[in-house]
Amino acid sequence: MTSPALKKDYEDPTRNELFYDRQRAMGIMVAASSDADIIKVGKRVEQKLEQLKAERLPAGMECHKVFYQPERVGSSLGTFILNLIESVIIVVVILMIAMGFKSGVIIGIQSGSDSVRHFPVFVFYGRHDAACIFGILCTCHGNVGG
Repeated sequence: MTSPALKKDYEDPTRNELFYDRQRAMGIMVAASSDADIIKVGKRVEQKLEQLKAERLPAGMECHKVFYQPERVGSSLGTFILNLIESVIIVVVILMIAMGFKSGVIIGIQSGSDSVRHFPVFVFYGRHDAACIFGILCTCHGNVGG
């Protein structure tokens, strides 16, 4: 039996190509496990990439980020916190208009404190998603249950 000849060559026609600024590029994907802190992983990847740039990359080769998830996660968390604070303020203002200043402030503070008190309990038990949902519900509905 004869074996077929092996040939090392580029695939023609090319199935998948990557371009960056209209130039052919090579892509490297780094993915974190589902339980990893993506922001910390991103910092470690940045450090390793800087080390590789200094020690191993040939002259003229450039590294660029196409989709850098840690930056997007950091900005999403900041946006979430800002939205949460804004929604608490809106709920308190609406309560003050509807119920009077004193009652509105008391109920608004109670609603915010419920979220703050329950959040660490959920985090302790590893329920980050439930903690976020609970905080949003308490804020949006003005929940005053203790």
